Amino acid sequence: MWAWTATGGGLVVGTAMLLWGRHLHRAFLVLAGAGAGVALAEPLSGWLDFNIVLLRIVPAVVLAIVGFVAARLIWALLGGALASLITATSALLVAMYRAGAPVGEAPPTETLAEWPAESAMNLFNALSESGYLPLALGGSLLVGAAVALVLLLRPVAGRIIMTSLLATAVLMGALLLASINIRDTLWQTMWEYPLVPAAGAVALVLLGWIWQFVCAGRERRSEREKQKQKEKAEAEDASARKA
Repeated sequence: MWAWTATGGGLVVGTAMLLWGRHLHRAFLVLAGAGAGVALAEPLSGWLDFNIVLLRIVPAVVLAIVGFVAARLIWALLGGALASLITATSALLVAMYRAGAPVGEAPPTETLAEWPAESAMNLFNALSESGYLPLALGGSLLVGAAVALVLLLRPVAGRIIMTSLLATAVLMGALLLASINIRDTLWQTMWEYPLVPAAGAVALVLLGWIWQFVCAGRERRSEREKQKQKEKAEAEDASARKA
């Protein structure tokens, strides 16, 4: 039941963010901040001797406010972190390839939840053994800082790029969860044919980027037209008063 609920919620949220993420980005960050604040209640209760209800409310409200106020900075930082992760992962895959380690195979994990940590550990070990770890980390940090700066200076583009990527991750995760619930062998099948989910993810990202950039361009042109009409009306009103 929880899996199907998560699938349905992921499809709804992912579709909304893919098509209208540039407008819904603050609402998403507020909800994400509130959810993270509620999730922090249990760990904080072990350190702080406060009422559990208070520990749920205060962090949720604080993080929701931070998500609303600092949305521009948050998206820029997330973009930089993603760029750093992609750079580091690319270096890790190259290291694994040079070391003769299998690339593109599913780690021998029993559950889906164990796969990310196991994959990250395998990649990190491969890079450490290759001796390129400092170079990969330094390069990933530089790339991440550059991307974060660009997205900070171009907030609309940053929102469109990041919300489309996030929406694609949510949609692909929801579809993957649904497929595994229907037939658990599809998890291994996906690794045997990785181009299929990769093509789906690329198609969704491109759809989100194209749709949102086109709509944003239309909105800018509409705003400029309204501004011109307003200025023209003010000029005509001023001329009429002088006459």
